[in-house]
Amino acid sequence: MNGESEAKYIRQGDVVGRKVVEQRGYIIGEVKDLSFKLLEDRIELALTIKYGDAERDIPWSQIKSIGDVVLLKTEYEPPSKAKPEAAAPTAPPLVAKPQPPLLTPKVCPNCGYPNDPKNKFCIKCGVKLPE
Repeated sequence: MNGESEAKYIRQGDVVGRKVVEQRGYIIGEVKDLSFKLLEDRIELALTIKYGDAERDIPWSQIKSIGDVVLLKTEYEPPSKAKPEAAAPTAPPLVAKPQPPLLTPKVCPNCGYPNDPKNKFCIKCGVKLPE
């Protein structure tokens, strides 16, 4: 090669289904089809993308590159910002699990040491604890 980039043909199947990313990095849609407009002296290509609930044509002149995604040269508002009523689904509110009741320690009648409620004898002085 002599330093010039080779022209590469792109098939419709290679583009359809790819995410479309505008120049700031926002995903604005997904390619649905490759479309074209017949003009008097030329053919103008465009990508038809699913943009929110609608379709939008992006002229080929606004496409910077096609790789894993389609990268645009221009800025577009993401569909979620363009349509405020289309809010993202929210997670269900967190519900606190009921905590087990706190067990009060058994206090030794002899030395006053707070023992585990399961203990039958005081671990400090050895006296039998009340039930």
